[in-house]
Amino acid sequence: MRSLVCLLLVVVFANAQSVLDVLSSQSNLSQVRLLIASLPQFSEQLNASNVFTFLAPSDNAIATWLNSSSPSNDSIEATLRYHLVFPTITSADVREQPAFYPTALNDTAFTNVTIGIHGQVLEAVYNDGIVFISGNKTESRIETKDLVGTGGIVQIIDSVLSIPTDFLTEATAAELNVLISLLSDDDFTIAEQYKTLPNTTILAPNSTAALVSADSNAFYNIYSENHSALNELFEYHVMDGLWYSPDFNGTSLKTKEGTDVLVTLDDQGDIWINQAKITGKDYLIANGVMHVIDE
Repeated sequence: MRSLVCLLLVVVFANAQSVLDVLSSQSNLSQVRLLIASLPQFSEQLNASNVFTFLAPSDNAIATWLNSSSPSNDSIEATLRYHLVFPTITSADVREQPAFYPTALNDTAFTNVTIGIHGQVLEAVYNDGIVFISGNKTESRIETKDLVGTGGIVQIIDSVLSIPTDFLTEATAAELNVLISLLSDDDFTIAEQYKTLPNTTILAPNSTAALVSADSNAFYNIYSENHSALNELFEYHVMDGLWYSPDFNGTSLKTKEGTDVLVTLDDQGDIWINQAKITGKDYLIANGVMHVIDE
């Protein structure tokens, strides 16, 4: 079935209209067309792109986003660049196994993820329909699929993608309260350093597990008074490189602290980092990805 869809798309691509013409042909995309028209550099980039997917938010999605966030012009352009995804993703390409795709968002004011010439990623997965997952686990679903334009494809989605924020903001949203309490110490400058370090994977201890621990108060007192030990502890939970959940395939990885950790997958498909189980996967952050672990 997938090969048939791809064959049909090859035929359609040969006679396709421009992506801007595709957007103009859809009555529920007037708002995103107006935004694109106000951004000549992005409009030119979109029209010149090849082998791409543009996730076009519907009029309702744009209206909700503008009313709720009042974004600046820079934020609007960065957000639209985050909707320009590479390569071409048809509805048949999205499976139950999550996949992560780079986007045109490579402005360092918004991201420190770099994949070749591209930038920040988003997740695509099939979960009772096609879902694109962005920052703060924001879910956007396809309303109209596989609109073919010259060099690429348009998918109309029901909500605007959310640009991933720094890991401290994401950890707060995920209610990792013990981690935030430790990292918010004024003297703990390493946390600020790792907010912008490019292409980084962070393993965030689960606050629930820490809070129910009998010695959680002693743990906090020890590390809050010993910043060198706290820095070392945090670096043990940071790895260079972008390690999304599909990349964890039973390998050994080196932490910033210098220790090798073993990644294993059990029979239930759960991922373990040494003895710590990943309980929350693939939180996209401004400079990489964060996974929640249970200890």
